[in-house]
Formats: sequence, structure tokens, C-alpha cells
Amino acid sequence: MPWHTFPEILQRLHHEGIYIHPHQLAEFFLWHGLPVDLDYVPKHLQQRAAFVNANYQGDMARSEVAKEPLGLFPFE
Repeated sequence: MPWHTFPEILQRLHHEGIYIHPHQLAEFFLWHGLPVDLDYVPKHLQQRAAFVNANYQGDMARSEVAKEPLGLFPFE
């Protein structure tokens, strides 16, 4: 079974009642050494995210980019 994309993980968390901001989830991924879609990374962590993405050796996430940002919060 393939790994889920970042937006899919975020949507699943929200569906389960865990309302986390995309930047918070991206920071969590980065601090655990996991790649993350740069569209969801706060500006102050862009350089670290690029480094993690370029040097990641595992198969934990797919590096697909969503064409359109998803409405991830009810107020969007």
C-alpha cells in the first residue's frame, strides 16, 4: 500500500477530530526528519525542508503536489 500524501494525512486528521494547522503538521514532519510538500512549510523553515526533502532516504511519503490547495478548515 502506498503512503499517503501530505494533504491526505491532514484531511484524515481533521476527519478524526484532530484540527491541526498545516504548518504545525509540516513542522512535526520536519522535526522527525520526514519530507514534506514545501507549499505547507512556514517560510522560516523552507531551507530546512528543502534539505530534508533532498536528503531523505526512506519511503515514508510520496512527493506529489496538489494542483489546487484543499480547503482544509471549515472556515476557508
